Amino acid sequence: MIDMNTTVARSQELVATGLGNGELALLSVSNGKYFSASPLGRRIWEHLEAPKTVEEMQRLLLAEYDVPAAQCKADLTTFLHQMLDARLLNVVV
Repeated sequence: MIDMNTTVARSQELVATGLGNGELALLSVSNGKYFSASPLGRRIWEHLEAPKTVEEMQRLLLAEYDVPAAQCKADLTTFLHQMLDARLLNVVV
């Protein structure tokens, strides 16, 4: 479970590349699975170049996108949970 104070970081066992349509392709080296992310998911991934708290990421996204804070939080936490479940992110303690 993550909350707004949780710090997340990219998994080191990934290969990522941008696709021409703005999406992102990710390959997990550890399990050989391929994942794709929407342009918004790609932007979240770009923000995770360095570990960040969920709150920091929400602030960055709200500065870039015209979306209500509650919707941003819901979409961001859903995406991060999916990434954590797929072992594409790690929680930094």
